[in-house]
Amino acid sequence: MIDRTETILGTRIRIAVHPDTPHLLELVGAAFSETRRIEAAYSRFIEGNELARLNHSAGEWTRVSDELLLLLRWGKFFESATGGAFSLGIKPILEWWGYDAEYRLDREILDTQLGSYEISEDARIRVTGSIEIGAIGKWYALDRMAHCLNACENIFINAGGDVYARGYTPDGRPWRALLGHPTDTRRAIGETVLDGYFLAGSSPLVRQWRDRHHLVDAQTLAPASDMTAVWVLAEAGIVADGWSTACFVSGYDHAKMLAETHDLSVLLIARDGDIYRRKFPAAFFGVDG
Repeated sequence: MIDRTETILGTRIRIAVHPDTPHLLELVGAAFSETRRIEAAYSRFIEGNELARLNHSAGEWTRVSDELLLLLRWGKFFESATGGAFSLGIKPILEWWGYDAEYRLDREILDTQLGSYEISEDARIRVTGSIEIGAIGKWYALDRMAHCLNACENIFINAGGDVYARGYTPDGRPWRALLGHPTDTRRAIGETVLDGYFLAGSSPLVRQWRDRHHLVDAQTLAPASDMTAVWVLAEAGIVADGWSTACFVSGYDHAKMLAETHDLSVLLIARDGDIYRRKFPAAFFGVDG
């Protein structure tokens, strides 16, 4: 068995794979290398990469790689599905709040404008302001990691609590993922079994400062405040992650509607403690306090 952890995309990513097979070490290395490639190309914290060049060409119709075009099309899909609550244009908002490359989280809070972009019929992009792909980028990377490990029978990938698993643990049990408590990072409220699914979660608990956090309702330009936690299960990472963020920023009632309309496997926890679960297998330990 190989069990390896690296810090990429601002989080610790763990890959556990068994049994040992020819070239297994090379496959795991390729999965981490693919994630570093995606970070280098699209992180909003890296100057000079493809995303930064696109932002610097604001106002101009610009050709981008097929990969970035795919990510931006997904962004438009979730933006449309949520009526604009989801947006890849929150980069200016986060940076004015102090959530920038240096994490200077003590800046004075100032108003600014949401970034946006258009996609032309011939697949060119025109940006207004600036954009970022954090809402879907990490899980696209996990999709690519899982693809690199397609030849492996039993795999487990954990990226800061967002998880993909297939097959079984070394002792023959199903892989399980914990569901973190919405207000206490030291606790879990339950667990779910994974086999060929991605589990994405959204919560303000880790990335928050003052009265701010990174999950922004693009319609109000304020931190989304209607829920404390969202989890989504899906067969593709970018789908799980996109819907997780989309549901959180949409608010509890609208998220329930999205779950029904798009046939999602979700677990939602409202700020008042109400819980909505749809097609989401879980064993609960309790959601008190």
